[in-house]
This record gives sequence, structure tokens and C-alpha cells, in this order.
Amino acid sequence: TDPALFVSFAKAVAVNATFALALGLLWVRTRYAVIVSIVAMTLAAFTGAYLYSLLIIPLLVGLVTLTETRKFSLRYLCITGLWPILIIVVRSYDVGFLIIIIPLVAAAYFIAIFVRKFQEQREADRERIEELRRKQREAVEAERKAIARDLHDIVAHDITVISMQAKAAGFSGDPAVAQAALKVIGATSKEALQDLRVLLNVLRSDGQATRLDGSIVDKAGN
Repeated sequence: TDPALFVSFAKAVAVNATFALALGLLWVRTRYAVIVSIVAMTLAAFTGAYLYSLLIIPLLVGLVTLTETRKFSLRYLCITGLWPILIIVVRSYDVGFLIIIIPLVAAAYFIAIFVRKFQEQREADRERIEELRRKQREAVEAERKAIARDLHDIVAHDITVISMQAKAAGFSGDPAVAQAALKVIGATSKEALQDLRVLLNVLRSDGQATRLDGSIVDKAGN
């Protein structure tokens, strides 16, 4: 076996393993992955084993852009942009690598930016919908409370009328006046009972308040 060939193979394995480690660390902590990838890029520049990086570096740039802040991802983009220049300085005959890696990294970065903006827009839309639903629930709840307050006033008025008519019937010595008062008490009692049932319906449900006959009660209690 040629020793030089073995050394070259060992360098390639070490560099590729470091790139693979950086990729795996993305699922642990992105910043650790970035540090390891910088180490891998440095090793690749001085060993010449950077063919595998044509896939790994754009992928790392895209994932870092998606998961980290814009400031951090821009710094990493600058580092990956300087890395091919370092390779050309060390190995001036590898200009073709620069021509290939720069468009791949740029494409990965801008695709990640587009995906990130899409995700942010979708999240903003979701929050806006949730806010509208919350306001709608609050408006419905406020309407229910307003109807309940109005119905409470109506029921209180009905009970006052019943009380006054009962006193009038008791103090009056005229049977006709007493009979009329009892009729008023009966009708008012029926109305008060309906209003009480509507009030309970309003307090129990989120829907519209309805009377026993199916008619809808508006905010004024009518």
C-alpha cells in the first residue's frame, strides 16, 4: 500500500467525519455545530479534502439561517464566503471549487431566508387570527353581560309592579279594583318568569338569548 495514498485517505476521512459531526450537532446546539464546521473548513483548506463540503456547507448555512438570528447567520455566511478564498490562497489551482461553492452557499442562504420569512408570515397570520377570535369572544361576552344587566332591570321592574299591585289589591275595598290588580299581577308574573328564564339562558350559553316562544331578545331586552 502506498503510504501517501493512505495518508491522503486518512485526512479525507478525518475532514469528512468533522463535517458530519458538525451536521449532527445541529440537533444538539447550532452554535456548537458552527464551531465544529469552522474547524472542519480549516482542516479541509489545508488538506485539500473538501469535496464532501460541497454538500455539507450549503446545508449548514441554510439550517443556521433558519434557526439562528439574522446577525449570527450573516456572520456565518461571511465565514463560509471567506473559506473558499482561503482555499484559493493555499491551493491556487483550485479556482473551480470557488466557482462552485459560492453559488451553492448563496442559494442555500437565500432559500433559507425565503422559508424563514414565509414561516414568520404564517406565524403572524396565526397570531392575528387568534387575536381576532379573542376579540370576538370578548365582544360576545360583553354583549351577553349587557343583555343580562338589562334583563335584570326588567325583572326587577316586573317584581316592583307585582308588589305595588298586590298592595293595591289588599288596601282596596272594591272587588273590581282587586280583580283588576290580580289580573295585572298574573300577567306581570308570567312576563317576569319568562324574563328570568331568558336571563338564565343568557348566563348559561354563548348563543343568542331567546324567549319561550322562540323570539330573540335584543340588547334592550325586547
